[in-house]
Amino acid sequence: MMTDTNNTEQGRFAIKIIAVAISCLAVLLVTVGLAHAGDVPSEATPHDFSCKEVTQIPLADCQALVALYNSTNGVQWGSSLGWLQTNTPCTWGGVTCVEGRVGLLVLGGRNIQGALPPELGDLTGLYVLRLYGTGLTGNIPATLGNLKNLNRLSLANSHLSGSIPPELGNLVNLQELALSENLLSGPIPPTLGNLPNLELLAIELCFMSGELPPELGNLHNLHSLLLYRNQLQGAIPATFGNLTNLEYLSLNSNHLSGPIPPELGQLTNVHDVILSSNHLSGSIPPELANMSSLGGLELSDNQLSGEVPAELMQPPYLSLSVDYNMMTPTDPTVIAWLNTVDPGWEYTQTVPPSNVQATLVASQSVTLTWTPIPHLWWEEGFYEVNYATAPGGPYVVHGTTPDRATDHYAAADLPPANLYCFVVRTFTARPIFYFANEWWSAYSPEVCVGAPTAVRLRSFSATATFFGRSLCTLGPWPVPCQ
Repeated sequence: MMTDTNNTEQGRFAIKIIAVAISCLAVLLVTVGLAHAGDVPSEATPHDFSCKEVTQIPLADCQALVALYNSTNGVQWGSSLGWLQTNTPCTWGGVTCVEGRVGLLVLGGRNIQGALPPELGDLTGLYVLRLYGTGLTGNIPATLGNLKNLNRLSLANSHLSGSIPPELGNLVNLQELALSENLLSGPIPPTLGNLPNLELLAIELCFMSGELPPELGNLHNLHSLLLYRNQLQGAIPATFGNLTNLEYLSLNSNHLSGPIPPELGQLTNVHDVILSSNHLSGSIPPELANMSSLGGLELSDNQLSGEVPAELMQPPYLSLSVDYNMMTPTDPTVIAWLNTVDPGWEYTQTVPPSNVQATLVASQSVTLTWTPIPHLWWEEGFYEVNYATAPGGPYVVHGTTPDRATDHYAAADLPPANLYCFVVRTFTARPIFYFANEWWSAYSPEVCVGAPTAVRLRSFSATATFFGRSLCTLGPWPVPCQ
């Protein structure tokens, strides 16, 4: 019994100790909280500050700054900037006054959250507006088009959304427009082509769509055009060849299609042209060799085909990438050069298999053989076999192979016919999820087989000829096709 009593007393004592400790901890937390509460800067509120007492700048400039502060949760910026704490706005952090007007407003990297107020358009003495690396949301105010003296506008790396207001085309003194890394969408306004002094146009890493405005070709002083990683589509305007002061052109990772305009060869000052990860097709224009300052030409992950122009070997130190296309160069000198500047290029081209042959093994069964294309073993793809019962088609898909390493195919259960013709093409799947393309090659030359083992060689675009006459083979001898 004594032991039980002692245990009970000890338990009660322990509970009391714990209760006292909790009480002390609560008091300590309250004390610390009050102490830190005393450290919170006594930021002024809109009701505390009056622009009527400001004499350094016009009333409209002051009201625009106050609107920005209130619209973007200025209380959270921190007391070090001193906004609304004095009646001398020219001393506020990020504000620089020029001749009695707000001339520069630079607040990059601050805890600025919220929307840009339309009152910013009243800062008509502004030369530089930089609000980059912030938590800004909402639309870009159209009133920014009133800032006719502006030469630097950077709203990059924020969370701005909506479209780019066409009114920005009124900023005729603008030299830099940086809107990158935002949630902006919609088309690029053609009015941006009205900015004759623009040197930098950067709208990369957004969600811009629609076609590239040909009017951008009017930006004759442009040095850098950065529009990569958007959702732009359509053709590259030939007017881009007018950007003769351009040094960097980056249009990669969009949905651009059509041929590369040969007019780009007029860009004699350009250092880097990056057109990769689009859907560009056709051949590489030899005129690109006229870009005498070119150091890097990135054309990978497109639908380009045909020869690689020998003229491209002329620019010194050219870095060229044609990976993941359908290029078929035949010039040994060009092939040797490609092996130097773009090693392994041939393993990434989707081309038809070569040396396709057909052998009739039964009345309605044909075995096809070919030489597989060079390829990377881990990439997925196959050969598609098509047949017809007359030269030139129409063709019907008979089947596909398991992969691109396969060198034969058994075409069984063909419909009754005196002649069977075949073409084969190659499919390459998207190698990595962020690639823009998958590829279907051109068809192989047509090969036909039938009794008595007649074989005819044709292409959909051209027929084998000898002195202007189409040739077939009957047994070992070539004869004119009937």
